[in-house]
This record gives sequence, structure tokens and C-alpha cells, in this order.
Amino acid sequence: MNPLSIKLRIGETEKTFMATEIKGRMLRKAIEFQSLKESAFTVDTLDSMVNFVVEVFENKFTLDDVYDGIKIEDIMPEMMRCVQEVIQRFGSKMEQFPNGQPASR
Repeated sequence: MNPLSIKLRIGETEKTFMATEIKGRMLRKAIEFQSLKESAFTVDTLDSMVNFVVEVFENKFTLDDVYDGIKIEDIMPEMMRCVQEVIQRFGSKMEQFPNGQPASR
């Protein structure tokens, strides 16, 4: 599977960051975001999502880099793309087990 990437404008330069290894803890956080209702969306929720993305990319950039480096119309699609990618990576491995269950030992 290809590394997850994100493009941010930092200063005058557009930089691409890669997440080559995503930790298992990120799955738990991604599932929480996936179940959000639009009416429950707050500034704190947005900050949590952005911090999630920062953590997925192992702090190679900051929360402020994300807010300042992505256009307003792209911020939610980019955050949700990262959430979905984490969940899809987990799901792609689960498909290898019969009935979605790990093989018994």
C-alpha cells in the first residue's frame, strides 16, 4: 500500500509529507471521527481532527501548519481523507482473515 501523503503550503513552498508507518492507536481515533454527526461538530472537534492528522504524520508539521497550509474548502475533505485512509488500511488487512476473524492459534 502506498504511503499516506498530504500537501501543505508552508511559507511560499508547497511541501508533501508522507506517513509511511501508521500506528494502531490511530485506528481508534479514526473510528471516533467517522461517527461524528455534523450537529456535534465544534472548534474542539476540528482541532482534534487536525491534531489526529499531525499525529498520523508523526509530528512532521504542526496544527498551525495545517490551518495555514490548506485552503478553507479543502480542510475537511483532507482531514476526512486521512481518517478514511487509516480505516481502509485496517480493513484491507481484515479481509485476509476468513469471516473477518483472525486465524486461531
